[in-house]
Amino acid sequence: MELKPAQLKWRCSPKPFISAKDRTENITYRVQKRAKRAVRFGLESDSDGFNVYVVGDEGVGKKWLVMREAEELAKKLPVPSDWCYLFNFKDPKSPKAISLPSGKAKEFKEDMRSFIEHLKQELPKAFESKEYEEKAKEITDKYNREKENVFRQLTRMAEIAGFTVKITPTGIALFPLMSGQLVPEEKLISDPKLREFVNSKRREIEPLVSDYLKKIRDLEKEQYKELKKLREEVALFVINTFIEDLQEKYRVFEEISQHLVEVKEDILKNIDIFLQLPSAGENPFLTLQVDKSLSKYEVNVVVDNSSLQHAPLIYEKNPTYSNLFGKIGVRAEFGLYVTDFTQIVPGSLHKANGGILVLRVRDVLINPGVWYALKKVLLHKEITVQPFLEELGIAPPVSSLFKPQPIPLNVKVVLLGDRLTFYLLGLYDPEFHRLFKVKADFSEEIDNSPENRKLLGFTLQQIAMNHQLLPLDSKAVATVMEYSARLAGSKNKLSLKMEKLLDVIREAHFTAKRENASSIGRKHVLEAIEQKEFRSNLLEEKILELIREGTIIIDPREKRVGQVYGLSLLEIDDYTFGKPVRITATSFSGNKGIISIERETKLSGKIFEKAILTLSGYLGNTYGKDQPLALTAFLAFEQSYSMVEGDSATLAELVALLSSIAGVPVRQEIAITGSVDQLGNVQPVGGINEKVEGFWKVCDMLKVEGGVIIPNRNVHNLQLKDDVVKSVKRGKFKIFAVDKVDEAIEIMSDLKATEFHAKVKDGLRELYKYSAQKEEK
Repeated sequence: MELKPAQLKWRCSPKPFISAKDRTENITYRVQKRAKRAVRFGLESDSDGFNVYVVGDEGVGKKWLVMREAEELAKKLPVPSDWCYLFNFKDPKSPKAISLPSGKAKEFKEDMRSFIEHLKQELPKAFESKEYEEKAKEITDKYNREKENVFRQLTRMAEIAGFTVKITPTGIALFPLMSGQLVPEEKLISDPKLREFVNSKRREIEPLVSDYLKKIRDLEKEQYKELKKLREEVALFVINTFIEDLQEKYRVFEEISQHLVEVKEDILKNIDIFLQLPSAGENPFLTLQVDKSLSKYEVNVVVDNSSLQHAPLIYEKNPTYSNLFGKIGVRAEFGLYVTDFTQIVPGSLHKANGGILVLRVRDVLINPGVWYALKKVLLHKEITVQPFLEELGIAPPVSSLFKPQPIPLNVKVVLLGDRLTFYLLGLYDPEFHRLFKVKADFSEEIDNSPENRKLLGFTLQQIAMNHQLLPLDSKAVATVMEYSARLAGSKNKLSLKMEKLLDVIREAHFTAKRENASSIGRKHVLEAIEQKEFRSNLLEEKILELIREGTIIIDPREKRVGQVYGLSLLEIDDYTFGKPVRITATSFSGNKGIISIERETKLSGKIFEKAILTLSGYLGNTYGKDQPLALTAFLAFEQSYSMVEGDSATLAELVALLSSIAGVPVRQEIAITGSVDQLGNVQPVGGINEKVEGFWKVCDMLKVEGGVIIPNRNVHNLQLKDDVVKSVKRGKFKIFAVDKVDEAIEIMSDLKATEFHAKVKDGLRELYKYSAQKEEK
């Protein structure tokens, strides 16, 4: 059946579409009902593992719909708690993770800062007060008097024993007396009896000296205790003045109340920190040390939800390990790196806790360590901040022993990805389906119905308006619709790859702006599509040039035996084009059947090899029921030096093979594409538009009136370019649609199918006779 021009392309009526100002519903939200229902189910389910994996090509509106559904659900959920880290006085290497109601963490941080600032001002004042100095002096004077009394007692006892007592820098010294005078050292040296007498007396009095020293130490201890008690009483009075209000304010929070008790106890142990505060401009080292000592009283708020009205919704654009799970920072101090709980930085999981986190699966997988860590936190339902190198088993020098307490995790994770990644993760990661039990499958196309055209037209205009582009007139919208059908590969469908449609609209906007147009018209859209193709089709032009020069042999003029032009597809990045390929067949007597040169040289794929076996089945079913087959035939894709895959050349191979066997020449100006089954039915193939246009370009370049045979089941896929349609209108190019092999045979051979089959049978009979004669000899 020869197709008419009207069958080659669906044309969208340029009648006015719904204006972007007249509707507020996006086409993605309207038509992706299956995906929308799955996303909503996954987000609303509170069972373990019911996180969502959203499947679909880029640009079909996955993120837009997910964010809209997630936002609607988030608005129904309460604002989650704040989280902060506090110094752990019992285990400084393990900061405490504390949960507080929304807004309270920031408030507590400010209260603690204010509390410490008050202490920095008031404690020095209290210890500089006259009252404190008088009480401290009273205690000191009291113990000084007692120490003097003890010393006088020691002195009297020493004098009775004949010694005088003196306090030296090294301790208590006893000097012998004689007649109330110090005995000269020379006399002791020169008089052994006197020296022995003095030493014996010294031994008698030494216990008194030891007793004195013990009493002095006891008095000093008592003095220290009383002074310490006084200091603590004064400090406690100042501390309580401020901390009691905090304790009352946060008494319902048990962990905060306990922390305030520990803070008070620690301040009492470290009062001197507040009494040695440096003045501005003093020793920077001392300032650093004081600041470091006081930092343990700070509050590190890692999650502050005070500004939220509902549960958080986070889309993490760059899910590196640190961005997702947080990190422990370090700071340099005198050539060394140090860290503490104030250096803990939250990640997106912390911020999304209690809400929804949206990620692109590709970004998750390409960042080292992220996928494994994400699975771990979802399985254990807690976030542990630790260095990335530690996650890999490589302990960093600074923070390897620093273990902040984990934070309980309650988050719904949505992954945006493609089908291949979904299948690969399900195949190779046993935990994937356990953690992502909900699949939301996005359709990449919709029916080409009047209602859907209205919705798509509205969406296209809405896109232009949202991106501050020139408005599209009705003809421009219709042209983009036609391009959408082309992307969908069917007159009956419209593509939802909005990113590709948006790219065309953007480029059309640029063209229209260059012409100072007030709106985007049809010609601007067509030029945008043409320019997009031009930037990518250099290889196609080089191949056409090689064909024109004769380097690649394509001569679609005279009939030939055993040669047919098939149509192949080449894909370079995002550009796909069709290219004619010369298929030749030779046949002779033998028993090896059909041999594909591509298969023998390992230049073919499994589907191609299956198609060759299908040809053998067709030959046997059609010609081998009433006579034996004694055939060896070779099939080759001439001037093809790369891998061949697919079954779309099966019909062309079959016609070439039958032509060789029958000795019947077939037309060369007609190229063929189509798959074949063993019963002679012609089956549809992919890339039909690119294949037809590829051969049309060759015929147009060589000034040949040619055509293409395609499967009838591919007619609905035709959405050809205007140049091809015009050639068909002028009779310069023909497109035939067939359902059976016989139809293709009649077009290619100009013979009735019965006549052609008879010639094939004759050829097979002659081959068998020759084979039988050889065996008899």
